[in-house]
Amino acid sequence: MTRWGGWRRPKTYVLVNHWTRTISDGIGNYSRAVLDELRRWGIDTAFITRDEGVSDADYRTCVLNAVTTRFSSTQIVVEAPEVACPTLLLPPEYRVHVRLHCPNALVQAHNEQPVDWEQFGQELEVARRAHAVSSPSYALLRELRPFLDVSRIHVYKSPPPAGVTPFDAGSKRHDVVFLGRFRRVKGVDFLNPVLSALPPSYSVVLGGRGSEAFALSPSVRCRVSARGEVCGQERYQLLGEARVVLMLSRFENCSMLVLECLAVGTVVVGWQVGGHAEIAGPDLIRLVPFGDTDALVAAVVASVEGTRPTLDRFRAATGRVAEDFRRGWRHVWDSVPGGRGVYRGLDASGGAEGGATAAPFLDGARPASP
Repeated sequence: MTRWGGWRRPKTYVLVNHWTRTISDGIGNYSRAVLDELRRWGIDTAFITRDEGVSDADYRTCVLNAVTTRFSSTQIVVEAPEVACPTLLLPPEYRVHVRLHCPNALVQAHNEQPVDWEQFGQELEVARRAHAVSSPSYALLRELRPFLDVSRIHVYKSPPPAGVTPFDAGSKRHDVVFLGRFRRVKGVDFLNPVLSALPPSYSVVLGGRGSEAFALSPSVRCRVSARGEVCGQERYQLLGEARVVLMLSRFENCSMLVLECLAVGTVVVGWQVGGHAEIAGPDLIRLVPFGDTDALVAAVVASVEGTRPTLDRFRAATGRVAEDFRRGWRHVWDSVPGGRGVYRGLDASGGAEGGATAAPFLDGARPASP
């Protein structure tokens, strides 16, 4: 990462989203949460997002034109994901903060798709060029360590949604909710085995792109309904009305869905992967070994039928995450002129680098050297 000095403090924080405004995904939801926070703090902000049908290459040109025609390099810090490299064409005098989310190569490897190593190389390059790089989890640093010097990467959690209050026990209408894109990386191949093992009396709601087309196994006995894509306040309502939210992803950096569940007072049950354990304690985020569906179902049943954590536990956990974001983001903002150290923040797992200790997955997918 490049160090820059001698500039005045910037005036505007520019967020770049690599998806369109109409898509509900982790990066878009994160961007909106950050904008809400910064505007409450009185920070001047701008938001750049792509139009429908624009290719990655064309969007990089759009970002270049939007930034360089509207702002001088001394006015702004540009935050963008590494995914799809939207800041690749920006001149070096523009100060870029790359927020690591999840490189496409890691998604492709978990989806058992061919890995685009050239694109991954470009994503690493924008991180190396950036003035500052941050990650919301230590887990992603472990994944990237074989490919990137992670010693200068700040670690702080993403912001939970603001203005959302926990739902009490009387508001819980659904036993289980699964919300997300219906792709292998999100663990949809585990859905039928898990649903088949749930009691027939349980009510389950599936939500997200592709949920309405999901084919239930004949062995599923519980009551299942599908909502399709769920956005905005409807999303918080659905999560808040759940007794348990299933998190079946093969890897998550710092899931906005998990942060939303904490904010609305809903227990998460999922696999011990990625950065989940770094976010909050095991009474709120209940994790089992990856692939152990029996343990997962047992955790779901215990969570649905057992004693719920108090609302104060959810509020306290959400408050710690929010404070970690505030401290981490301000550290990066204040360090733009250069000279400040690396911020390493919240890890609720109690470990030096997160709760999951699996070997880097992507490194194992790398082609062997000739």
